[in-house]
Amino acid sequence: MKKINQRFIMIAIAVILLVSGFVFAQQRQASRRMVSEFGQYQGYSEALYDGAQRTSDYLTLLDGTRLAYDLFLPTKKGLPATDPLPVLFKYTPYGRAWTLFGEDGHNYFCDLARVWYCDPMLRVRSVIVPWMVSGANGQIKDALSRTEWLVEMVNSGYAVIVVDRSGTGASFGQYKGDPNIVAGEANEILNWISAQPWSNGSIGMFGDSIQAQIQFRAASAGNPHLKAIFPATTWMDNYSAVAFPGGIQNLAFSNFYVEANNIFDLMATPVDQDTDGTWLAQARAERNNTNALAEKVADFERIAYRDSSGSDGEKVWSDYQTLYPLLEKINQSGTPVYLINGWYDIYARDNFLIYENLTVPKRLLIRPTDHSEIEAPGSDIDFGAEAHRWFDYWLKGIDNGIMDEPPIHYYLQGADPVQAWTGSAPCR
Repeated sequence: MKKINQRFIMIAIAVILLVSGFVFAQQRQASRRMVSEFGQYQGYSEALYDGAQRTSDYLTLLDGTRLAYDLFLPTKKGLPATDPLPVLFKYTPYGRAWTLFGEDGHNYFCDLARVWYCDPMLRVRSVIVPWMVSGANGQIKDALSRTEWLVEMVNSGYAVIVVDRSGTGASFGQYKGDPNIVAGEANEILNWISAQPWSNGSIGMFGDSIQAQIQFRAASAGNPHLKAIFPATTWMDNYSAVAFPGGIQNLAFSNFYVEANNIFDLMATPVDQDTDGTWLAQARAERNNTNALAEKVADFERIAYRDSSGSDGEKVWSDYQTLYPLLEKINQSGTPVYLINGWYDIYARDNFLIYENLTVPKRLLIRPTDHSEIEAPGSDIDFGAEAHRWFDYWLKGIDNGIMDEPPIHYYLQGADPVQAWTGSAPCR
């Protein structure tokens, strides 16, 4: 009887091992399966790394202006990549990184979020994150913690760099709204990035709202290192879209925007070498401890008409807050554009206008979301998969079929979520 039981146990163990081996083999085969479809991406660009290293420093423009940047390099077992990599670049006036708590312990970020659980959640996070993640800083929200899909991009072999615009964040200089000045700054930074040892010279840009507008301004410069952009919702004509819809000032937008940008400025983060915040203080003093974006929007009441001039004599609405003057240069550059829109977005109409006026390789995605969630992961789509497919195609040269698909994908409101996404060519 004892021998029978032993034999039964041996057979059971053998069966379990056999089944386990079969399941493992099936899972491994499935993980190797190559899939590149709208909202799905697997097998074309594997995770080669297991983490990221964040460093920050200053780069210097030709006119001597020092711009603060965060650089994220992929790591494997704690060691940063040494090979040159394709680079994803954001140029932002909203802060490359946010220091959540002031010296007095005040939580500035929660002044913006305005939900009851924000403060306790972030205070717990500030303690837990450094304890759980080696090298992490629980008091700083950087690009990877604010934009989830970037983590996958870094793990698959991209470098990411986020730069504070001149006159904002920890950067020196004065903020200028002239699109040609922005294009010139971005062009210099693109050249600087391409010359770095961690860059292979293939660069893509990303970001939403004004950060999306900056991508179009960068594209207008025609820099050969800018291989593609991924602008998430921006304006064609900011006067009609948001600032003065129907000719009436949108005070709800203006008041919030002024408050938000003042808070962004309070959360500006020093670079690594600025251990006591001296350089940050100098940068702020250079701009008289003010936020230019907040001041300009607060001054909208003075420029209430489309042909009104700003304090410096500039034609704000016809020259600065519109994409029309740059369209010819953008199209001449040939820079591929994947434009992201939202049905509830403040620029929903404008993004359709932008898409229709582009002659470059282009794609349009319309999500069931608003301005605040336009780049966020959601139940509607794996947003990161689309970003990954786009940049892999244009920066890594991976033929994943994204350009063979319908150029427009939109979420059909009211439909069964499983069947809501529809691919369509534009109507003619």
